[in-house]
Amino acid sequence: GTPNIKNVIKKAQQRMFFLRQLRKLKLPKELLIQFYRGMIASAVICTSITVWFGSATRQDRHRLQRVIRTAEKAITTNLPSVEDLYTARVKKRAVKIFTDPSH
Repeated sequence: GTPNIKNVIKKAQQRMFFLRQLRKLKLPKELLIQFYRGMIASAVICTSITVWFGSATRQDRHRLQRVIRTAEKAITTNLPSVEDLYTARVKKRAVKIFTDPSH
């Protein structure tokens, strides 16, 4: 994979450590989900996902999906897959482009 993708995976794995620490503190599930969405999904995985996703190898995507699966187990909830996150971002970007009169 590209260095950027490897960086994304590494950062996501590092932040999983904090998610586990928060779980050990017995924080409510809602707060764990909020932490995941803000600090892992949004801040790390989705950062320029529309740029790197297309060039990600199957192995890269699998490694990112494994981080998401680990988060699901830690929080005990279902979370969007890497593909779902990518699709949502692409749709959001498309809507932004279509509704921007300067485009």
